[in-house]
Amino acid sequence: MSTELSKVKADRAQAEARLAALEHGGVSGAAGAGVDTESLDQLKQLRVMEAEAAQALASLGKDLGPRHPKYVAAQASLAQVRARIAEEQARVLSAARSEATAARMREESLSADIEKLKNELAQANESEVKLDELQREADASRTLLETFLARSKEQSMQQSFQQPNVKVLATADPPVDPSRPNKAMVMLLSVFAFMVVGVSAAFAREAFDRGLRSGEQIERLTRLPSLGLVPALGGMARPEEYVVRRPGSAFGEAIRNIYAGVVLPEHGEPPKLILVTSSLPREGKTTVVLSLARLLALSGKSVLVVDCDLRRPSVHRALGRPQDPGLVDLLFRREPLERVIQQDPASPARFIAAGTAHRNAAALLGSPELPELLRDLRGMFDVVLIDSAPVLAVSDPRVLSVMVDKTVFLVRWGHGDRGTVSEALKRLAAAGADMAGVALTRVDLRRNARYGFGDSGYYGRAVRYYYR
Repeated sequence: MSTELSKVKADRAQAEARLAALEHGGVSGAAGAGVDTESLDQLKQLRVMEAEAAQALASLGKDLGPRHPKYVAAQASLAQVRARIAEEQARVLSAARSEATAARMREESLSADIEKLKNELAQANESEVKLDELQREADASRTLLETFLARSKEQSMQQSFQQPNVKVLATADPPVDPSRPNKAMVMLLSVFAFMVVGVSAAFAREAFDRGLRSGEQIERLTRLPSLGLVPALGGMARPEEYVVRRPGSAFGEAIRNIYAGVVLPEHGEPPKLILVTSSLPREGKTTVVLSLARLLALSGKSVLVVDCDLRRPSVHRALGRPQDPGLVDLLFRREPLERVIQQDPASPARFIAAGTAHRNAAALLGSPELPELLRDLRGMFDVVLIDSAPVLAVSDPRVLSVMVDKTVFLVRWGHGDRGTVSEALKRLAAAGADMAGVALTRVDLRRNARYGFGDSGYYGRAVRYYYR
């Protein structure tokens, strides 16, 4: 079939060559394009007739006008000859195209047949390989089966020859009690093992627990007074409103303990400017500031809250008030003091919001205007509480700590890493802050009672009837 394909390809090439010669050379290329002799003779004869008709027309044109009947007849004769030439050329070209198309189709058909035979041969070879593989597997399985049958037959023959040589001498008596294990010993060892595991787990938890959970741990780590434990209030959206509804609750008493820890050690005039900060965000700064402000205001003191967290202010949001005008507008001297002081909607306390957002607003905390403002506020209010950003986030609390009388540091119960707390207090000490102490916030009282610390019973059952 390869030889036949080569011949068909040659025929197709010749047919296409004849077609190309006719398309480009016309009748002049027909002789070299392999056109049949009859068609070639017909074309040559028509060309001779065309030349004669053209010569006759030219001769008549010399003597007769273009409208003369003989001249018109000669023109018609020439046109008729040329029409026959065009018709013959078209017939020859059409025949050449048909021949080239037929040759191309024969080549494609033969190529497809050869490709199909190749595929069938490849499939046959693959099937033969699979058949050989299956044959080998069958032979191996047959050999294995024959081996098993032979061994089974041997074992059957051996068993038929063996006779048991056994007789019962005496009947065994079943024991009344098990010989092992010793239940009492097992129970004793289990209790001892559980005790060892429990004590080890407790020591391991204490060793790997980096969170602070008691005032004892606070004082031992920071060498600062513990200002108490502020209980968590569950899922309350605004815990700072809790002290207004229940000022005599355990939460309210914990807030009062913080203020008592700030003012009682002072023998002279009590501190008026109090900064509240922490090492990281979400440790309860705004909640403690607003709760303390409301309790003091309800007790008759004039209290002002100043939101100095200019990067992420939250006092106005907690109180449901606008952010501006506020501290930024006051320090830029865009608004007077009386315009920026707003009234707390739930208590007699007042507050100054952060003010209009400004990309360089935080730099205002280091400006000379802020110490001057704090001096003015000292003379206007009994207590000024300052809510600030976290110490490890920005430098603002360190700048503010040297402008106030006392600094209160908050640590979230069980979350404040000891290294983080130590680093934050070290930075405040380096800035010259006068630390009042450290308070634990968001304390889970039930879990805290299980630890058995000295302050774990502050708000336990023994004293709960004191709170309302």
